Amino acid sequence: MNQKTYMAAGFWLAAFMLAGPAFAQAPPQAGKATVVLNVTVVDKKNAPVPNLKQSDFTVLENKTAQPIDGFSAPGSALPEAPARAVLVLDELSTSFDTISFARTKLHKFFKDSGGTLLEPTLFVAVTQDGLVLLHDYTRDANALDTALSHHTTLVAYQLRNNGSIGRVDRMNIALACLQQIASSVRSYPANTTVIWIAPGFSTIGQMNFDHGMQVSTYALIQQIANQLMQAHITIDSIDPRGASATRSYGNLWYAHFSPLPSQINQATFAPLDLRALVVQSGGNVFYGRDDLDMELAWAYQWASASYTLRYATTNTAANDALRAIQVNVDRPGVTAYARQGYYGLPNQEPAFVQKTQAQLQIALSSSLPYIGLAVLSNSVQMDPKTKTTHITLNLDGGSVAWQSATGGALVCHLDVAAAQFSSSGKVVQATSVVQALQAKADSGVNLRGHTLPVALDLPIKENKGRLRIVVRDEATGAIGSADVGDLRHLQ
Repeated sequence: MNQKTYMAAGFWLAAFMLAGPAFAQAPPQAGKATVVLNVTVVDKKNAPVPNLKQSDFTVLENKTAQPIDGFSAPGSALPEAPARAVLVLDELSTSFDTISFARTKLHKFFKDSGGTLLEPTLFVAVTQDGLVLLHDYTRDANALDTALSHHTTLVAYQLRNNGSIGRVDRMNIALACLQQIASSVRSYPANTTVIWIAPGFSTIGQMNFDHGMQVSTYALIQQIANQLMQAHITIDSIDPRGASATRSYGNLWYAHFSPLPSQINQATFAPLDLRALVVQSGGNVFYGRDDLDMELAWAYQWASASYTLRYATTNTAANDALRAIQVNVDRPGVTAYARQGYYGLPNQEPAFVQKTQAQLQIALSSSLPYIGLAVLSNSVQMDPKTKTTHITLNLDGGSVAWQSATGGALVCHLDVAAAQFSSSGKVVQATSVVQALQAKADSGVNLRGHTLPVALDLPIKENKGRLRIVVRDEATGAIGSADVGDLRHLQ
């Protein structure tokens, strides 16, 4: 194992929050790229349609048929990599009484689920400070119910400012939260459904932006739309306001919004609500009903019945124009829900994602578990004599990108970082290294289930607080994480 320290302990840990729509897009690149689609097919009663085959599907991109070269049916994901859900309680985009109603219905949904959810679910809340983790991935509905009971909803100060400043703040926080979720599941092999409980992302049609700000905001939305596709994310939005909001101003806008423009310089805000991201991702907007618990059940049912299609696009134009996608199913009376399009080639990355330092900092500062690399276990030992914490993270070797090296060997390059946090959440110590791991080609290290140990030492400053470790695959940008909640039990 070769190890080279490239960042001194105690590096600056940036807090990740968008200050405004300012990230620049990476330049488009010519060439074929792979597009992965999550497709839900329902009948006239909105029940999922099972037992479809690859030959039942046709995919058009800009009205040109695309050859499907990959297909998987619902439930066919790897046992160790099932489809997942992220349940988001948005406390920033609606009133306190509506959130109270949503919490009541969430409790009912958890209690009526029989104790087990259809998919492993990450439970988070959107607050004035960004994402708050309520519970890690679990199918235990009772655990999520308890986590909700222990969470206190506070009235965000942005809600008290309903002018342009408040709306822009809420929009930026919502978009930043989406980026964090997409980053945490990037390179995970199965699809993720984000179920967002809110009237919709903050409406931007009332914001008095000049044309330049409109264009830069659309550029940010383009980036996020592509990030969601790269992370295999579908979004469902559930409006907790119930039947009373059927004719609300926001839902009237939603019912008539225009799709995102085919060219970025065509931006106009007049009819657009950010729920366009939901529909563009292939998801659904549930509104106008008082049974939020039933809407949650439908969202889970549809998510668990999703097909996956893959094709190599024949569109090699090097521009950021919209590629419109249409999925047809050769069955009478059915409807297919799938991503409606993407901008440029899907292998484009926002500039900040290309930077190793930024990725490590974001992952370390995030409260979300990162699942792009499969972390099987971790061990942490404290040595008071040398004032060092010895960390070993065990990865699944099959989730790492191995490359051929000289002499018939395999090699992978990993960026490993760790940070210790005080009880108040401040970074007290951090370090990171680059590791090049080599193995014999016939060792099976590149197969699923093979344990790959990755070691890191962190100087001790305090024998308390929590510890977070992240590992990034340099070849793919995929990240895995592990957390030790309280170091005091190691003493």
